[in-house]
Amino acid sequence: MTKNILLWRLATVLLATVALAHAQQAGKISRIGYLAPVFPCYGSVASLEAFRKGLIDLGYAEGRNIAIECRSAEGNAHRLDGLATELIQLKANIIVAAGGELVARAVQQASPTIPIVMTNVCDPVGTKDPV
Repeated sequence: MTKNILLWRLATVLLATVALAHAQQAGKISRIGYLAPVFPCYGSVASLEAFRKGLIDLGYAEGRNIAIECRSAEGNAHRLDGLATELIQLKANIIVAAGGELVARAVQQASPTIPIVMTNVCDPVGTKDPV
């Protein structure tokens, strides 16, 4: 198993823990926000497919007990803040910031209270704001 797939499986387990707590409230469907900087959200993107497979392995199914709201900045970093805000307005229970510090920062600035699962971030606590 490659490191990338292992990372996504770990992120999926962390996400499922939070999503499960929300789903137990009267059969509510948990909403997962997924924000990426470049790739399209639907298609044959390996990391997104590994994420979905990890959720399925844990008993989650889109439309049944989770909804995934996927957004891509399509290579334009200036769109990240607006897309993060959009996911917050959709009342995402948790957001996957897939793609580095800029994505994670956009989500964190949009809402400091929603749990964030980050990928490709080396030091989320110690990283300084870019100049």
